[in-house]
Amino acid sequence: MRAESHCQRLSDELRAGSWRPSEYRVFEIREPKIRTICAAPFCDRVVHQALVQVIEPAFERGFIADSYSCRIGKGTHAALSRVERWAHQYPWVLKLDVEKYFPSVDHKIALQLVKRRVSCRRTLSMLSLILASWSSREAPLRWFEGDDLFDPAVRGRGLPMGNLTSQFLSNIVLDPVDHSVKDRLRIRPYARYCDDIVVFSRSVEELHAVHSEMKNALSSLRLVESARKTHIFQTSQGVPWVGFNVHPSVTVLRQASVRRARRRFRAFARRPASDATRASVAAWRGHAARGLSVLGVREFLRMAGVATAVTCASPPDSNHRAHLAACWLWGRRRVGEWNVQSWSSHRTKYGAADGRIGGGHFERDQFIFEPWLDDPMSGYDCNPPLWQV
Repeated sequence: MRAESHCQRLSDELRAGSWRPSEYRVFEIREPKIRTICAAPFCDRVVHQALVQVIEPAFERGFIADSYSCRIGKGTHAALSRVERWAHQYPWVLKLDVEKYFPSVDHKIALQLVKRRVSCRRTLSMLSLILASWSSREAPLRWFEGDDLFDPAVRGRGLPMGNLTSQFLSNIVLDPVDHSVKDRLRIRPYARYCDDIVVFSRSVEELHAVHSEMKNALSSLRLVESARKTHIFQTSQGVPWVGFNVHPSVTVLRQASVRRARRRFRAFARRPASDATRASVAAWRGHAARGLSVLGVREFLRMAGVATAVTCASPPDSNHRAHLAACWLWGRRRVGEWNVQSWSSHRTKYGAADGRIGGGHFERDQFIFEPWLDDPMSGYDCNPPLWQV
């Protein structure tokens, strides 16, 4: 009954036009850098979801196919597959990042872009209220062509990280940049994930021309590129993209992703397993399966040691480690593909009688962390020395 009363009250406020956003719960996370997260109350999140469901179809058909952030049927793995194909075909790449993108989005420009496809006054008024509910001062003040002395200080800026509307608006704001490259310059190998952009080419001169066009397009949106993260380089050096380094012949999981996973798994080992724990491990397993660890077998076994040492009677001997390493490399002959014969061989050689790593209970769809989840509180010290290879 309480939920029904809240829904009825929210419906009445929206119909009467009296709804106003509530205050955010603001906190910071460090993954890997410090980010300010704004958590809206539950009733506000219901409004955000309803708003996006209404206006998203009007914009979705106008987005380019190679925009992958926060879109149905897209996502990180689709973006990764696309860039992997281009990294194999083209020798040069332009990697561009927008400096402090979410804190720098101009409210007036975002609303003008929405008005191109949405004419409903109530919808636009609601979106204006959501934009005005947060103004960021993280990004430095910048003057653009036509500004007077006070313009940068009085203009509303910033999208609150954590809102569904912010994720959707982030695609709308950068859509003109997408079309300037795809339509005006006729560049096919172009992809964007949020504010991370990659452009591939066989010519460095062409990439410089694209770079100049993109800088002008960003300036018209009152945005600037990050000088530290914008480069033109060879694809053989590895293209940093959605948590991986994409090389022409192999995709490699980035060191930062491995380190963050190790910290999470250490925390998991200190508390009883739960459905949330299993879901987190399974999600990272599916993500990491798209590429090799850049730190190789050594770092992988170290991570495995953190998770599986809870059920290990003793650290595995050198022959066991060598065989596990061979299974890992053999199972990664093709990125993201497991080799059943290799795991079957491991299970035969190190079966239940061996007593190591959960008694050798490996299946095709399991990962090295799974045996730990079967019995996380077996009495073994949760902070053993990491294995050395």
